[in-house]
Amino acid sequence: MAKEIVLIDRIQRLGIEEDRLPIFEALTLLENINKQTVNHSGSCRIRIYNRRNRLLYTLELQFPFKDPIEEIIAAHVNTVEMDETTVKKGRFKEGNNPLKMRNDTKTGRFNTFAKRCILLSIGIATFIILGKLTLDYFFVPSEKTASKTLVKQDSWEQLLQKKAYFEAVEAYPQQHDELVDYLVEEKEYVWLKKINDRFPSENAQFDLAFVAKEWQKVIGHYPKTLSERRQVMLALAYLELEMLAEAEVLNKRLKSDELSRKLDEGYQRQALAFLKERKISEAQQALGLINQEEEKQILRAYIDQAMIINDFIELYEKKEDHKNSSLWQERLEKIGEGAVETE
Repeated sequence: MAKEIVLIDRIQRLGIEEDRLPIFEALTLLENINKQTVNHSGSCRIRIYNRRNRLLYTLELQFPFKDPIEEIIAAHVNTVEMDETTVKKGRFKEGNNPLKMRNDTKTGRFNTFAKRCILLSIGIATFIILGKLTLDYFFVPSEKTASKTLVKQDSWEQLLQKKAYFEAVEAYPQQHDELVDYLVEEKEYVWLKKINDRFPSENAQFDLAFVAKEWQKVIGHYPKTLSERRQVMLALAYLELEMLAEAEVLNKRLKSDELSRKLDEGYQRQALAFLKERKISEAQQALGLINQEEEKQILRAYIDQAMIINDFIELYEKKEDHKNSSLWQERLEKIGEGAVETE
């Protein structure tokens, strides 16, 4: 097993610190650094020592380089064997060489045994690195592989367009509430019920109860997301149940024109019911809750009419004239007929 040690120093713009590493680790590190310097340059010096800590040679690396680090080192180990006179004649100029290298042996040449050891170490390192890359390729999913896998999965929008709603909620469970809102907007109530049967939620149950006009169920469910849309729906359910005070509480925040109109209609119905029961003061209180002036004028006219009818009823009751008293009572019960249409 190779015992060569590599000292990495004179580091510039590589993001690492000076270190001494076994040759295998050093070559792996340098190869990884080369991959990270695609968009910028850097440099470092490596000095290789044998097992006796004798300096064998020194190289200055310029990053990035195209060939694998093992091939570069092996090529320059062979280059050092060239005759010094050839180098002096300028066939290999230092300035043109991406990797500067000098021999640090006393004789000016590499010891043949050292050269073979280094080449063997480089060969073993190359085999290990290639083996690791092969294992990573077949057994460790890379980012590209992962991204390809993600691409194969349909996006949220694609699943909705395909009406693959079960698949959508299974692939994107965090968007379950969004799916419920989407189905309501698209009026896909059959699908909404199917989704709720398999993946029940308060939001879906609330919406389904409203669609079915099950008003008691609507006010009985408290949705997870009380959006503005659901606040309006809840207020409408209260109105249907003649729970005007509760609807008024919601509309103070919503300030909805539709709710305001329906509230006025509700107060008018309430006032007319009071009039038919000869409860004039209660009807006048309901009148004070109406916002639209036109509705107020209509209701004032009914109240005035009811007060006149009530006076006649009281008159005939005192006279014990049951015939005329019943006649005016019938007229009172018909007051405001058709004034408020029931939806």
